[in-house]
Amino acid sequence: MRSFQAARQRLIAARATATRARSDLGRAERLAGADVITRASLEEAQALASASSAEEQAASAQLVAAQEAARAAELQLSHTVVRAPFAGTVVRKLADEGAVLAPAALEQENVGGIVELVDLGALEVEAEVSEEQLPRIELGQPALVFLDAYPEQAFVAKVRSVRPAIDRSKATADVNVEFEEIPPGVLPDMGARVAFLKEEVPEEALTKKDAALRVPASAVVRNGGQSVVWVVQDGKVRRQPVQVAEKVGDEVALAQGPEPGTQVVVSPNGSLRPGRKVKVRTEGG
Repeated sequence: MRSFQAARQRLIAARATATRARSDLGRAERLAGADVITRASLEEAQALASASSAEEQAASAQLVAAQEAARAAELQLSHTVVRAPFAGTVVRKLADEGAVLAPAALEQENVGGIVELVDLGALEVEAEVSEEQLPRIELGQPALVFLDAYPEQAFVAKVRSVRPAIDRSKATADVNVEFEEIPPGVLPDMGARVAFLKEEVPEEALTKKDAALRVPASAVVRNGGQSVVWVVQDGKVRRQPVQVAEKVGDEVALAQGPEPGTQVVVSPNGSLRPGRKVKVRTEGG
């Protein structure tokens, strides 16, 4: 910055000198024409004007060079500033002060990253849906989200997108579900389950007093003359009597049943027996 100011001051001074020299040369030419001054005096004025003009050009070139250097310095300085691509919240620091970072590669996670930034106002749930269920999922379809952190609450949502690819290792596709309204306190990577509905659920049906516990309707079966669900504990199943309060979309609200968060068999068949070992497979989120 100092070199730029010095070059600017030099150009100002050189322009003033050149202007004065050109004015003196013009006067000398008039006087020489009237034979008032000698030929030597005229040549001296010409030499002075030529030298001052050269100095003005050199000062101008120096100022241009100083401007280019200043712009290069500003660009270099801008490379030291970290700018976020969107307004969000820093959830993780990926590099320490003084670390040398390489440009990030798209196929590698967190290579060259400085921080992990999340837009908490745009959180959504990514659910893994089995191939069998996929034909029943449509864009804009209503859904309910159940967060592990808030097991007694259901949050209204809808299907935003269906990834057009199947994971052959799990025979599932990813379905993105967006909240109708982002619940306060929800954070990235929270555990969640999704229930896809055929129709929207009335808001009053989602209150805690109406249904503190819900399970898929297909999980409730008749056994021994009573309604039961088959729950999974330590890799084995057992019967759990339940009392159905009402149907809520593809789920039923239980007035009495297992503790929130208990794993249940979604579609039990007649071959289940108490104590039988099972392998848990999560579907639909």
